[in-house]
Amino acid sequence: GGSGGDVTLTSNAASITTDGKSAHALAAQSLGSGGGNGEDFAGLGGHGGRGHGGGHGGTVTVTAGNGILKTSAAGAHGIFAQSVGGGGGDGGSAGGIAGLGGDGGAAAPGGEVTVISGGTISVICTRLHSGQKTKSKGAVYSGASNCSLVKRLSARGV
Repeated sequence: GGSGGDVTLTSNAASITTDGKSAHALAAQSLGSGGGNGEDFAGLGGHGGRGHGGGHGGTVTVTAGNGILKTSAAGAHGIFAQSVGGGGGDGGSAGGIAGLGGDGGAAAPGGEVTVISGGTISVICTRLHSGQKTKSKGAVYSGASNCSLVKRLSARGV
């Protein structure tokens, strides 16, 4: 599969306010594509084709200046940044007297994700994600479900 490109997002906005399900104040992502599937084989004996590997996720960098980021709904993050690698393709099937299916392709990793915030992030929600990573000063949050000040994710495709 094809690799995701590198993403750089820099915001110097004085204020960004969102109000809606999964409406992030800032969002950046790089996604690798899935690998292609192997060819199928049919005959007396043979082997299905091997699946191709997924594409790597690119590097994601988000820099938020000294502004104010506000979100107030379920699934909304002050800053959402992710890099996800693509999953591997399926191995081809084989039919016949002596057939052997092909191997699946390998999943690819996500790239490095960096988030730097010098301003205030305000998220009104009932539960925060664990594993928050931010260099935010003056961060404020109070008790919509599944939201966080910063969601940073780098994942391998499946």
